[in-house]
Amino acid sequence: MYRLRNGIHAALVDGRSVLLDIPKDRYFLVPDSVNDVLGNLDRGHDISPSQQQRLGSLVRSGVLVASPGGHNRRIYTKPTAEPAAEAPQRQHTNRLLAAALFQHARTSIRLRLSSIDAILDNLRSRKKRLIESGKFASAHAVYERASAFRSSSKFYPNDHRCLRRSIAFMDDLLRHGHVADLVVGVQLSPFSAHCWVQQGETVLNDGIEDVQPYTSILVI
Repeated sequence: MYRLRNGIHAALVDGRSVLLDIPKDRYFLVPDSVNDVLGNLDRGHDISPSQQQRLGSLVRSGVLVASPGGHNRRIYTKPTAEPAAEAPQRQHTNRLLAAALFQHARTSIRLRLSSIDAILDNLRSRKKRLIESGKFASAHAVYERASAFRSSSKFYPNDHRCLRRSIAFMDDLLRHGHVADLVVGVQLSPFSAHCWVQQGETVLNDGIEDVQPYTSILVI
């Protein structure tokens, strides 16, 4: 059996397998000849020896590597709500807004000094440690922080860097004991990618209508 090389993630979008190579910071479509086989692999289905042979080009290029345990599937819950629907009474303070603006600036510097791969690995490790510790902050406080980060976007009206905004928010949540998911989604025709943060089925830093067209390809 095979699995995707560390740092490569897959999504089946409109019947096509889209790959995201984090270390190389690129998206690409797999050839039609192996599209269905890779889709089965991503869904955790067994593949026959003849199908494995069709994956030869991806193995030779290092996209796939041999793995006795096969492919590890991602666990993801498609969002159905946003904070306004979950907790309309939760409003942020000026202190939280200032903290959000500081976090945006801090993240911009980190992105200039470190690779995306290293930053995402850091978030993944910190989230794992938080879950293992079991020391979580009040669930209600997450909506106040979400409100502050959504309001902070008003100070960047022409900023469409959803990845930076979401990394900043995810970093802030982890620092204050909140577990959430940073999600990267893709769509085809035309191709576009988007990033957001959600907790369970609730999108925290975006509108539900903005994320629903996307299929998740990376979840941290």
